[in-house]
Amino acid sequence: MKKKHFIVFIFSLFFCIQNLLAQSTLNTMSDVNNVFEEVEFKVMLQTDMQKAESLDLPSKKYFISMSNYIDLNVIGKGKSLVLSSDKITTFILSQLGTVNSAEQLGEKLLNAYINEEFSETEKKAGNEKEKPKVSLGGYFVTEYEYHQEPDGVFHSMLEINQTRIFVAAEINSSDQKNRISFLGEWNPIPEEVIHQVDEVTFVRDSVAYTISNPGDNGGMIHMGSDEMIPFERLYVKVANVAGTKVNVTAGQFRNPFGFWSDYTSHRNFTSTKGNQLVNGFALKKIDLGVKLDGELKGGWEWAAAIMHGRLSRTSPLSREDTDDMKDFCGHLRYNAKKFSLGASAYLAEFNTKRIALGLDYQVNFKKITISGETVYQRNSNPSEIFSGIDDLKEFKSLSSYLQFDLELSHKFHLYGLYEIWDFRVDNVLVAPNPEAKLFHGIKYIFNNNLHWMVIEYGHMFHKGYDKGFTHFSTSVDLTF
Repeated sequence: MKKKHFIVFIFSLFFCIQNLLAQSTLNTMSDVNNVFEEVEFKVMLQTDMQKAESLDLPSKKYFISMSNYIDLNVIGKGKSLVLSSDKITTFILSQLGTVNSAEQLGEKLLNAYINEEFSETEKKAGNEKEKPKVSLGGYFVTEYEYHQEPDGVFHSMLEINQTRIFVAAEINSSDQKNRISFLGEWNPIPEEVIHQVDEVTFVRDSVAYTISNPGDNGGMIHMGSDEMIPFERLYVKVANVAGTKVNVTAGQFRNPFGFWSDYTSHRNFTSTKGNQLVNGFALKKIDLGVKLDGELKGGWEWAAAIMHGRLSRTSPLSREDTDDMKDFCGHLRYNAKKFSLGASAYLAEFNTKRIALGLDYQVNFKKITISGETVYQRNSNPSEIFSGIDDLKEFKSLSSYLQFDLELSHKFHLYGLYEIWDFRVDNVLVAPNPEAKLFHGIKYIFNNNLHWMVIEYGHMFHKGYDKGFTHFSTSVDLTF
């Protein structure tokens, strides 16, 4: 009996230490996985060993459906979430007698999450002094690629796609207002951006023109390494400021235009969000500024940001603000249990010379998620951004992509992405046809931390642009 009590004491002590590291507001999949680890420990501590083995609880397979859903529908949208580990634990323990497999438990867990049964923050005791909670995590991707360059030659590459290290802190996570948090996302190996049209050459009235991205490092090629920030997200956030249900974020954050990630291996293949040739910046970009966001009754959420207006994608980025002009981005979305519909607007330098307008949508069925965006961009004074084109008056594009993630089995998923990008100069296409992309892949989910993109095939219709036509890859993603 004494030995049993000692073991329980050790487990309880370990749990207390883990609880100090846990997060209530989650910004990355590393944070989400930390909560799942805490829940798994609590469940195993309170479950008969024979029952746990019969349901294969030690494998944590029951988290896969919920983890994939959060990845695609929350973190992938550029949002954060709140999870109560105690509520998830209580729910799992209540369901153990009603299921016959980890897969059935996972379905019930996902449905409960969609019904918002796990989102309330625990309240601390009145006299309890709360300690700051700190967590570490990361994301690592290695891959093998075999793809075609514009000259038609195929290249074989084994490489590290990206590496990120997350440091997150909650100062007062149990408070109902003025909750302070910090996120630092260090990029020792920034994400690789491929299959984006970075330059186009065309002839107009017997004159040859070349339009290319403003410059390496987002138009800041003149900056020294000591002037660059080797981070993506790097910000302080105050949630529910003074009880107004408004959150304030200051620092370096994701541009709140539509969705953040697509479903491909790199999560950044769409020209809709990654191209810089219209306005000089990508809509999938990191910028420095101040953002306000919040939720309204009836399923509505909103965000509004004032930013430097960097001509960039992600990182590394300059710490300098090179002018007195700022950009504005706003987003409004309606969320229901099975679908969401949103609209975004971007105004460069707070005027209508360089704008982007977008619609985004997402539909969730039992086994499949379908989402996409349609975006219109216009630059009515391109010579301010691009050189050697003084007599060209207007750039614009209309682009759209549709993507899906289909659960073939508990661990196998089929995904696909289809896109068309129409780029016009003075209302005339710069190439014989719009650019188009088709991608398909199969994903195997070992667990919440390890995903294998077994095979991905992409075909790009790039005639007249500076990119090749065929892509093959296989990659391994590790979240820790």
